[in-house]
Amino acid sequence: MAKVTGPLFSLDASGKFADSLVFSKWKGINTVRQYAKPTNVNSAKQKAVRNAFTAASALYQSLLVPDKDAWKLRSAGLPMSGYNAFMGIAVQTLMQMRTFTLINRVQVDNITSNSAQIRINASEDGEANILYGESPGSYSGSIPITLLKDVEVTASLSDLVASSNYYFRVVQDAVLLNPPENLAVTVEGSSATTVYGYRVTALSKAGETIPCAEVTVSDGSAVLDETNFNNISWDPVENAVQYSVYRSSSEGDPATTGRIAVIGDTSLEDTGLAAEGDEPNENTAYDHYGESGDYDFVTL
Repeated sequence: MAKVTGPLFSLDASGKFADSLVFSKWKGINTVRQYAKPTNVNSAKQKAVRNAFTAASALYQSLLVPDKDAWKLRSAGLPMSGYNAFMGIAVQTLMQMRTFTLINRVQVDNITSNSAQIRINASEDGEANILYGESPGSYSGSIPITLLKDVEVTASLSDLVASSNYYFRVVQDAVLLNPPENLAVTVEGSSATTVYGYRVTALSKAGETIPCAEVTVSDGSAVLDETNFNNISWDPVENAVQYSVYRSSSEGDPATTGRIAVIGDTSLEDTGLAAEGDEPNENTAYDHYGESGDYDFVTL
């Protein structure tokens, strides 16, 4: 239903009218457009956006009041609220990675004329930096800090100026998945003298790790099949969603090298699987990332 605050088309109207017209205001101008019903409101992409938005909103609600105030300070002068500033970063992160690191319960203690101690709690591990300066959002100083999941950590700012306002923000580096470890390859069935080599990567929502070190067998069957095959196994990688298995060398049949499978398990039988695609040469499997709002304090 459209809500009208004056004669229609003369003053203000907002909302939908009979699934036909949509009234709104854009940059102070009254507008009307034809209502377009979404063709698929439950596509995978739309579900992912809704899930990310729900998760981000729940994270924001768990922030303490001082931490929400820090997001308000960060959004000061921008056409958005602190909530919107948080949601913009958190939703984008959740769309690309497993989670957004919640930096919470930040406190400033032991303030002197030239130093201050900062206490930080975070929902995920990872290396981070405390960016600081005398203007909000304009930071010339930086000190590194290691965040620990659900453990309070402290850092000290020094060489500050007495009787001055200081602002700071905590920014965690994007944390990558590690490649799989303890790759093992065993020959099943009849053994011979053919060499096969394998490498495995881990996958996240964001991308793929670099491969682990190649493991080879030199007693493989000349022809791989359901009876004579190579069994490949590795340790699970925390937070990985899948794994890619690459046959990185082959003297037998098949002789092709490349990716032979993308699976959720941590073992695979190469029975002569077809290979295609090159191994990645950089790690793009980001797992989590985090930022805080802008905090402030005054030196003595």
